[in-house]
Amino acid sequence: MSRAISRETRTGHCPVEPNNDYPYAAGSVAEAVAHLSLWCESVPDGLARVSYFAETQRDDCIAQLEARLTAEGVPYHSLTPPNFPTAGELVGWLIDHLRELPASVVFVLWSVDAFPQNSPVEDSLRVLNFNRENLALFPLRQVWFMPREIARAMMRSIPDLDSWFLVRLELEAGNSVPPAKGIAATPSRNDGVFMVPLPRNPFFAGRDSEILELHTALQNRQNVLVTQAISGLGGIGKTQMATEYAYRYRAEYTHVLWTQADNATAIDTGYRAMARELRLPEKDAQNAEEVRTAVKRWLESNRDYLLILDNADTPDIIRPFLPVSGGHILLTSRARSFGSLGNVAAVRLDTLTDAAAADFLLERIYHRQTTPAEREGGEKLAREMDGLPLALEQAAAYIVETQVSLGTYLRLFQETRAELLARVGPVRSDYRESVLTTWKPNFDAVASTSPEAAELLRLSAFLAPDAIPFELLADGQETRVLPLLERYSLITIEPDEKSYSIHRLVQEVIKSDMPLETRLDYAEKAVDTVVRAYPGKDFIYWSKLDRLLPHQLLCIRHIKQFNIATERVALLLNQTTFYLNPNSR
Repeated sequence: MSRAISRETRTGHCPVEPNNDYPYAAGSVAEAVAHLSLWCESVPDGLARVSYFAETQRDDCIAQLEARLTAEGVPYHSLTPPNFPTAGELVGWLIDHLRELPASVVFVLWSVDAFPQNSPVEDSLRVLNFNRENLALFPLRQVWFMPREIARAMMRSIPDLDSWFLVRLELEAGNSVPPAKGIAATPSRNDGVFMVPLPRNPFFAGRDSEILELHTALQNRQNVLVTQAISGLGGIGKTQMATEYAYRYRAEYTHVLWTQADNATAIDTGYRAMARELRLPEKDAQNAEEVRTAVKRWLESNRDYLLILDNADTPDIIRPFLPVSGGHILLTSRARSFGSLGNVAAVRLDTLTDAAAADFLLERIYHRQTTPAEREGGEKLAREMDGLPLALEQAAAYIVETQVSLGTYLRLFQETRAELLARVGPVRSDYRESVLTTWKPNFDAVASTSPEAAELLRLSAFLAPDAIPFELLADGQETRVLPLLERYSLITIEPDEKSYSIHRLVQEVIKSDMPLETRLDYAEKAVDTVVRAYPGKDFIYWSKLDRLLPHQLLCIRHIKQFNIATERVALLLNQTTFYLNPNSR
């Protein structure tokens, strides 16, 4: 059950106040134990929170978790904080006891009575929050079992909970995994082997057609190994979609297996976790190759499973790990091409529609019926985020944390885009990085592979984002350079239109990394590029002039912003004025 999780990625599902429509996290005791047992063995330190509705539910969860940890040889201890007159004494007691324990899992059993009775619970929780670094100093995995009312108070009083917790599980009254909103629950065929490390996202929306496409592609070939991919830009929601697919269709599989696939070491770690979940004889073998071979043998001998390889951005890395026969395999990847893996089809994720993006923002922030003014604000902000799920989540998290209005955040974003894009707020599930940091590996890879492609990417940041015509490119760049940028999901090529597009926020991130003088240089290069592409005044060129106009108008904004005064500026203004003058036609 080992699962390597770095300190930088120890964030999890950010819980919200549940409403009466649907619960918001893994629901059964078995589900809680499955998540926690993976986490308890692998994370060297950190905190997890389990909220429960009844003492019997808590006790059942602890008993099952103890049994699994005992079977795996993982030591554990229990602490029950007594009542103290002040929150400071409570925290001091907890730190003292954690200091005395050897490296292990610690169950901290909180109760309402543990908190000082002469002050609000929220005040005590803020003291805990203030001491968070001290609580995490010890090589212990702390699982905090908290009554629901305490967990709710913690959500209200500590906005950035995700820097505390990896696992967040809410034990609901029933024994089934709760459906996402609007999705009917289905009975499960699997016997508890469900290795999806993320809770189901209640705000998941806007991808039903893509999930149906994926499901149809997988189910059309039931008796052979089928490998499908979810491909797209970083932050587009690939892992979220894979998670939703696993929960939505888990009843169709006896086993749902999951591993990170960033590199070979991560996959080996994931395969070892699978070997233990599958109780293979080689599960404790020292040699990673032996474990890998055993898991592949199992995969090739079975059919009714779903294997998810998350973040398989370099397809060549995963090839040695894949079986040659078996069930269903699903990859999430920024790559566009999977030729080295054989017959792999990809569902390409695009940004959310304006309506879906606005729905997500409003439900994520308000969890209720919104007013017309709030709806209007949500739609404006969604357009500014250009439908990117990661940017939408960052915006929603900031608004919830700071309690600013949608209009205020929109104004802040327009004034300080780079700062807000770089910010890592209290995000959910797979959104562990900011918009800025999630794309940096792609930029770096392009720069190291092709300086020419990196140069074009920087220039593209100063052109209009949609329908950049091939006429603006140097000879052969559409075949020599653009495929590389698309391979890293940084642009989208429209071959029929002989153009390509770049996400507005990709442009913002590229520009944010440039000093002012460099921005001026590329603004001037954009002007020069657009001027050189001018085909002439003859009416036969008017269709090309239509394609050029958005880029001319943006360059005019650059001219004003950077106070550019060159001969090329005069030419650009002349060319644009001619086209816009009705008397010239």
